[in-house]
Amino acid sequence: MKYAGVVVSAAIDNQRPPIKKANTSVTENTFPNLKKTRFVGVDRVPKKRRTRSSVYPDTSRLYRQQPNRIEKHGTNDSKNPFTALYQQILAQEVDRGIAAELIEEIKRIPGSQELVANGDLSSHITSILEDMGIAIDANMFVKGQPKIMAFVGPTGVGKTATIAKLAALQASRNGKRVALITLDNYGISAIALLKTYAEIIGIPLEAAVNWTELKRTLKQYKDQDLILIDTPGIGPKNQNQIQELKTYFEKIADLQIHLVLSATTKEKDLITLAEVFQEIDYSRLLFTKIDESGAFGNIVNLLIRSHIPLSFLCSGRKVPDDIEAGSIRKLVDILIQSKNICRPQLKQSLISSDVDHPGDDDQIVHRPYYVANKTSDVYHLPECKWSRKIKSDNILKFNNWLEADEQNFLPCRSCNPDRFQSVNRTDSKSEKRKFSGKR
Repeated sequence: MKYAGVVVSAAIDNQRPPIKKANTSVTENTFPNLKKTRFVGVDRVPKKRRTRSSVYPDTSRLYRQQPNRIEKHGTNDSKNPFTALYQQILAQEVDRGIAAELIEEIKRIPGSQELVANGDLSSHITSILEDMGIAIDANMFVKGQPKIMAFVGPTGVGKTATIAKLAALQASRNGKRVALITLDNYGISAIALLKTYAEIIGIPLEAAVNWTELKRTLKQYKDQDLILIDTPGIGPKNQNQIQELKTYFEKIADLQIHLVLSATTKEKDLITLAEVFQEIDYSRLLFTKIDESGAFGNIVNLLIRSHIPLSFLCSGRKVPDDIEAGSIRKLVDILIQSKNICRPQLKQSLISSDVDHPGDDDQIVHRPYYVANKTSDVYHLPECKWSRKIKSDNILKFNNWLEADEQNFLPCRSCNPDRFQSVNRTDSKSEKRKFSGKR
């Protein structure tokens, strides 16, 4: 069955590291290699990251000791804010090694105990998870790229609905010329659903049953701004279908492939699916059914271990509303604010706004706005990666940037670039800088 108007294309990305298997044992390395299958890398690395060894010295030793260190400080002590946070993270099914590492990094933040007790952690956890390896494709659809996107995954995860959401978003709201192609020759209902969406949105759709038809369709719609390709749901044991898609996609230039997974899938099964679909060389991860899950550690674990960028998160059936670009901040929000976790010792939500709430004097967060190292002349936001490296004995605290400026400190170019650029580096204050800029 064919419908007027659909296009497809493919592109091969760079290499990416192998996915690493979950290990519930806290006494062993949490990230063993699963297998040495080549990954197709990402079109764009979100930003140049340091190696894990430079961020977390002696990682294997850290994993072995962290859980024990937390227990020494009172794993069963419900009054310990770090313990309460650690238990919250475990309740979200985050791997114990990852959770322990996260807690240790939080402890390095100046004034961390007060921050944890007051729940003022959102930006800090976001920064730490980024350093731990979670990647985000923040520039999706910038400068007309990608042109062709294919969506693969198991049955029932919502690939067709996801494509409809993206198509409506790009066509109706962004004014792009969008075309749809379906390779699903098995799901009659999926084809009918996609046809309905195409008619409502007003974009072309065509079905391709083999490579010849797919090639012709791609050529026919080469002038479209965006081509979205739907594929049949494939079980992890159906290697024939996986190989068939692989032969198609290898012949398509500039194709970006997204592996679509459900947030409700167990972590063990997510890893299996991520391994199986490596044959198709996907370069993005997309999670659906966020609204149907109560624990999101499986997502965090997979993103950290695979280093594959997150593209989108879907949380409902509304087209095109229930889809949004993936972000680490959103992951932190759903990880910490889930209704299914208890907060026995935290005064307020771990995700708090940047302003204090009048009337809640007993819960208002009184914290320094900036911190600096006594041996440096640079001040930072508390969530800055450099602030976590300051030893507790060397911490200076400022209520605002004016206070820091008056003491001849300069803004950090990493966490406060706007203020850094506005500083006149030739004024009299800069002549009085105490140190050369060591953090």
